[in-house]
Amino acid sequence: MTSLVDLAFAGTLKPSDLIGREKEIDAVDRATLYTPLGAAVFSGRKKAIKLLLDNGANPNGVPESYPPLWIAAARTKGHIGSIVGMLLARKPDVNIASDLTNKSTPLHALVKRYRREDDVYVIEALVDAGADPDAKNNRGESAKSVAAARNDKRILAILSPKEWKRSHIKDLFMLASLILFVFAWANGSHVGMAVTGMSAAAVGAYGHIAKRFKIRGRFGKTIPPHVLEKIEKDNTKKNFKEEVSKYIKKAHLDQFFKKEGFLDKVLEKAVELEADPKNGAQPKDLIRLALFQPVLYCDDSGSMKKDNRIRLQADLSERITSLTTRLVPDGTGIELRLINYPTQDFMSNPSPKQVNDILMNTVTYTGPTEIGTNCRSKILDEVVYQPIKEGRFDRPVLVSVLTDGCPLGPPGSSETRDTLKDVITECGDFLTKHGYKRNVVRFQISQIGQDAAAKDFIKNLALDPLLNDVLYCTTRQLDDEFKTFRDNEHRLEQWLLELLMEPILEAK
Repeated sequence: MTSLVDLAFAGTLKPSDLIGREKEIDAVDRATLYTPLGAAVFSGRKKAIKLLLDNGANPNGVPESYPPLWIAAARTKGHIGSIVGMLLARKPDVNIASDLTNKSTPLHALVKRYRREDDVYVIEALVDAGADPDAKNNRGESAKSVAAARNDKRILAILSPKEWKRSHIKDLFMLASLILFVFAWANGSHVGMAVTGMSAAAVGAYGHIAKRFKIRGRFGKTIPPHVLEKIEKDNTKKNFKEEVSKYIKKAHLDQFFKKEGFLDKVLEKAVELEADPKNGAQPKDLIRLALFQPVLYCDDSGSMKKDNRIRLQADLSERITSLTTRLVPDGTGIELRLINYPTQDFMSNPSPKQVNDILMNTVTYTGPTEIGTNCRSKILDEVVYQPIKEGRFDRPVLVSVLTDGCPLGPPGSSETRDTLKDVITECGDFLTKHGYKRNVVRFQISQIGQDAAAKDFIKNLALDPLLNDVLYCTTRQLDDEFKTFRDNEHRLEQWLLELLMEPILEAK
């Protein structure tokens, strides 16, 4: 029997499908973590939304599912105004914030996603319904702080009602857009439609516009779905491009990505990912992550044989590889390096499963922990210094270090507790000397296992002021976090993405 979620996604849900299946009306689909209502909202199936709500579907969703109002604000393609209106009419928790959304509220999600004129009306409706502009997510962001970072005075005015004096400019703009859209459609000009900036959501929200301007029509039912889909994708790609361009400028990465091709491919993949309900990772985060050449630096010292650390590192590394390479073009994937094991050709651009296999079946776990010395010789010399000298350094670098112990070299080794710090500092000096910002190569170090000396080593790195713009030290124990989320792939992936994003989240 076809699940209610699948029927809702497809838009084929009928009243007869609900007979005898009352217990399934709020069931959570494990592949997407959507309820049937969430699926209908994601796909813009308004008849299914009404049917489910009329039959008792919870407008807030249920625990361990994405809240439908958040889905509408963050992921719905088209008809967003009318869909949000349908949900608000059922009095949901307008400030609902789930662990699945990193405690992001619907208002925060929409302000962050804001792409087009008609989104302004929905933002206003959420505020009118009691949405809190100052509610913060796990990253300390609020709807207001996002708008402030963009210096978006118009949205800030809506988020601060006491300071807002209503202007009719936006009404006139929407009316002009609608007239241009109708004119273009009547004349069969699909290009003209795109030029007007009239999106699928604007068409879907025509009921709200019609009420405001006393206009009547059936535009949404006469426009072919493939036309609406193309407009939606074009707008999404445009929005992604504007966001990443701002980040590149703010992060001082202007020296990179001058050649066409790489970014276009990343954006194309991001648009496709945005339309996939099974995707739990935010495409905007993945786009920023894709800008950096990932280097995964793993520990293969003898102490890794304790407490199932090898398996944990392999599983984490497989998922890290998947996240960091999900949007990149072929041939531009991860570089895998080990502290002791010699670098081989198969360690360049391996697939996620190959990374797991290398760490489980190829690497011999033995020897000391010369983490700093070999970071210089195996990573920085190969991935940074030589490419810069040869004029082929075309992408910033993110080095993710996984280790279970404190640095230790064999007899006669120069490795000390300060070697890694010195190597990172030297890298910054080299970059500055060659005309780059120090933070175009960023480092992240995370601990596997419970070794007290390793914890103290990482803590001291975190407190070093000389490293605070290039090194992020994960203070959480990976073992405990992994065990917490291992049975929930969506939460596990979100946690890992949040961890990976820390070194590059804020442009410094």
